[in-house]
Amino acid sequence: MRDAAARLPLFLLSSACAATFLVTGSGMVRAPFLLDMSRDLGASLTATANLFSMTAFAWGVASLFAGAASDRLGRLPMLLLAHGLLVGGLAGISLSGGYWTVAFWTLVAGAGGGAHMGVIFAAVSDRVDERQRGRALGGIMTGQSIAFVAGVPIASWLGTLLGWRGVMAAMAATDLAAIAALWLALRGDGAPPAAAGGSGLPWRRGAMPGRDLLLLLAAGVGERVCFGVVAVYFATMLQLRYGLDLAGLTLPLALMAAGNLAGNAVGSSLADRLPDRPLSFAASCAGTALLALLLFAWDPGLPACVALGFVYSFVNALGRPALMAVFGGAPRETRGALLGFNITCASVGWISAAAIGGILIEAHGVAALGPPTAAVAVVAAVLALAARRLARATGPS
Repeated sequence: MRDAAARLPLFLLSSACAATFLVTGSGMVRAPFLLDMSRDLGASLTATANLFSMTAFAWGVASLFAGAASDRLGRLPMLLLAHGLLVGGLAGISLSGGYWTVAFWTLVAGAGGGAHMGVIFAAVSDRVDERQRGRALGGIMTGQSIAFVAGVPIASWLGTLLGWRGVMAAMAATDLAAIAALWLALRGDGAPPAAAGGSGLPWRRGAMPGRDLLLLLAAGVGERVCFGVVAVYFATMLQLRYGLDLAGLTLPLALMAAGNLAGNAVGSSLADRLPDRPLSFAASCAGTALLALLLFAWDPGLPACVALGFVYSFVNALGRPALMAVFGGAPRETRGALLGFNITCASVGWISAAAIGGILIEAHGVAALGPPTAAVAVVAAVLALAARRLARATGPS
């Protein structure tokens, strides 16, 4: 029985990975079409780019409520609702004739994406043994990494054939297959048992110390800031420093994204082998701090800079599976609420990185990104070390 409990549910994991790829890509794929969209919709480029902020806002709000609702109503009903919103939002975007209609459907699609994320982590955590949780949740994050590596190039190619509206419609149609796969993988999933004892915050229940969970959630925000800085501004740094055009950015960005994919794969395995997951996460943040200074504040030349981008993304991604495995160890009746709240926190980190990074570049240049990013990473490492008591409650046995 113990071996059976430790067996990974491969169909569920593959379905979750594919669905997460589509969810993550649903917002990212608009990036190559900003100019086309602004012309088509009669809106400024700034207004069109702000659709990303709308997605992030709806994403963060929806994940908070959907995760908690899944603890009461069940994982599968909330996932079906999430993907229904995503399909409807993407279809609405493809058919919209004006900017404000697109903005409305962008909020709908963003809510669907955010509702998916916390719930899918909880659904997989419900069905895997503690000893396998790092690899299982890392498998979901592989879908995010693949969207990061391949989603935009695929969308760009499809856009040459279908236009930006056709790409949105194609994603909506593809997500219907993801809905079917999730239903097959989770059919018969009932609502988790109701949480006992009132309405206290979920991280104040069960075996996990509430203070340590709050510290680790804050550390996760810091890590997402560090990820967001390189995801949003690595291309800008290469353009400003080395004068690269869009074609010249293709290989450097692919290598940087490949570092994220490789780091997630290695980190997923380490999360189930190392006994102290918060310490593993702290070590990743400490490495990120050093690499942030080298990447942004130092100009070693284009080849070395691209290599540093790969290493930065690799080290930054190493600790994320360990962090998610800790959260996945929450009591089942409150797991969805905690994982949904974590996704909300991650959205805050991403939005903060995008907003503050632009201000720093405009005022002081790309080198100014180095010290603040390093400082945030150090704070995240310190917070994770302060939360190490969680290792006794959630570490692999």
